[in-house]
Amino acid sequence: MADLTRQATDCVGWSWDVVRSNLALNLWRRIMSAFKYLALGCAALFVCAARTLGATDITLTFGTSYAGTISEPGEQVGFAFTGTVGQRLYYDTLDADFESIYISLISPSGTTIWQINHSSDFGPFTLAETGTYKLLLDATGDTLGDYSFRLLDLGAAPTLALGTTVTNQLSPRLETDIFQFSGIAGQRVNLSSVSASANQAQWRLIGPSNQQFVSGNIVNSLSEVVLPASGPYFVLIEGNTDSIVPLLYEFRASGVLDAPVAVTGLGSVLSGAIFAGQTNNSTFTAPAGLQIYLDSLDRGGGSLLVDLRDPSGALVFSTGETADTGPVTLPRSGTYSVNVRGNSPGATGLFKFRLLDLTSSPALLLNTNVTATLSNAYQTDVYQLVGSAGQRLYYDALDNDFDQVTARLISSDGAAYLGVRNSDSDFGPFTLTASGTNYLILESNMTGSPDYSFRLLDVGAAPALPLDREHQSGPQRGALPVGRHGRAEIVFRRERQRQRGLLDIVWAE
Repeated sequence: MADLTRQATDCVGWSWDVVRSNLALNLWRRIMSAFKYLALGCAALFVCAARTLGATDITLTFGTSYAGTISEPGEQVGFAFTGTVGQRLYYDTLDADFESIYISLISPSGTTIWQINHSSDFGPFTLAETGTYKLLLDATGDTLGDYSFRLLDLGAAPTLALGTTVTNQLSPRLETDIFQFSGIAGQRVNLSSVSASANQAQWRLIGPSNQQFVSGNIVNSLSEVVLPASGPYFVLIEGNTDSIVPLLYEFRASGVLDAPVAVTGLGSVLSGAIFAGQTNNSTFTAPAGLQIYLDSLDRGGGSLLVDLRDPSGALVFSTGETADTGPVTLPRSGTYSVNVRGNSPGATGLFKFRLLDLTSSPALLLNTNVTATLSNAYQTDVYQLVGSAGQRLYYDALDNDFDQVTARLISSDGAAYLGVRNSDSDFGPFTLTASGTNYLILESNMTGSPDYSFRLLDVGAAPALPLDREHQSGPQRGALPVGRHGRAEIVFRRERQRQRGLLDIVWAE
């Protein structure tokens, strides 16, 4: 120790004679001891970090249960799997202790898609990239504990034949069972509970865009659902109690689809006056599954209601006459009644609206400028786009006057990709979660004749922008013409107040 101490004092330029006294020597020994423990701590941290960062991920197989323990502070456990664009998955926890252990899904490009407590179910969710994904389990602080889960591929779920009864069990009781069937727009589907050995499970119906339509306890039947779009639908039976005792259940699924009829009476403007106690009646004919939209062209009929009844007389919707409503999926084929009335016995007012057949909307071409004027007060224009699951889009506004026109993009089964926003605002990139028809709805909120101008860009079709080279655009070196794009992952947009170029970069492999 004395030799080590002499060497240390020489290193820092101290004289050995200065610390020869016992007091000084003891003090110096304490200092060296502190350095020793600090070095040991650093070494431990290095080993821990090396173990965490250098650990080999476990190859994950869909549908297989995985269980383990985080036995050391800071330990992480990773699972790797190959996913494809549009693939739909579900994280099914088999552990309900809710310790401070979290699980994250990391995309091939390194983005954390979601993070939840390991004891919570999650999904369904749709993958937006093709490549190697990682599920990472990580404890908070010094938390130690166990985990158990499985990752389910909805595409591999057993097929449910409508009109049949399913008998199965949740074993363990905490697991989730998934069934799939191919639905048709306009089909009326009923899910009836036949029996269940316990009420410790929920069940629900999920649509093509991961939209939930109906849910309830497994001991109760679910209400009838009119399917808004054709495509894959899923019935999820989700246990909520950690027990090895199985939960036995039995349910029946049935579906009815009316024969189609021709569309008549939609698209024209309906207008008039309502006096006290009066009702204005009109009709149209349409097939089950047709999606319509009520486009109000008036804001003065605040005391009036519009009732829509199906061929059986059942109420489809009742809404204020001044409110745009839809899309609405028609449940039956036949003649529908449209009734305009006051919201009280003495209510009066003027009405003006039209019912639009969304399937007759013009097609929206990607990467193409669209410019139009909403010539009527409060008019709505609708465009339809057939997209693919995993497709990435960017809404590029080409107008800058910020009229009171809102834009929104929704799927035929109700998923909102572009929320309600001014049509002169850029948005994206965003990813479609399902294949099928989508509607871009532009709604005027003013009495004048506002215009709109935009294009919807397909990010995947954008030209490549070579790296490690200088790029020039416009007559002046470095100028960024408003509205011009390079690669869609690198999007030039304009800042509205200053009209200067900004560079938005979104990394994707």
